Amino acid sequence: MNRILMMLTAFVIISALITGCGSSTKTTRTTASTTPRIASVALTMPDLTGTWSGQGGPQGLETPVALRLVQTGSALEGDVYVSGRYDLSGPIKGTVEGNTVRLALGTGFRQTGALEISPDGNQISGSMVGSPLVLMRSR
Repeated sequence: MNRILMMLTAFVIISALITGCGSSTKTTRTTASTTPRIASVALTMPDLTGTWSGQGGPQGLETPVALRLVQTGSALEGDVYVSGRYDLSGPIKGTVEGNTVRLALGTGFRQTGALEISPDGNQISGSMVGSPLVLMRSR
C-alpha cells in the first residue's frame, strides 16, 4: 500500500511540474513577440523639412506666417516670415522631440515656445511668442 501511495504522489508532483513549465513558456513567447513592435513605434520621427504657411496672432488680428525648415536629425534650421512683424521674422532654429517642435527666433535665438505636430505630420500648431499659430505644410 505504501508503494502505491508513493507512486501516486510522485505522479502528481511530476504532472504539476510539467503543467507549470508549459504555461510559463507560453507567457515568454507572447512577451517576446510584442516587444519589437513597441520599440519600432518609438523610433519614428516626423520630417518637417519644407515650406509651411498659415496664420498667427490673436483672434480677429491674425496675420499670414510663412516658415521654411530644414531638418537634420532632430535639429531644425530655417527662416520665418510674419507679415508686418519684422521683429518676429528672420532666421530660426529648433528641435523636434516626439510630436513637439521647439523653435527659437534670430538674434540670440530666444525661445518662442512649443508647437504640436499633427499625427499625419502636415500641421504644426500652438503658441509662438504668446500668440496662437497654425501652419500647414505647403504642397
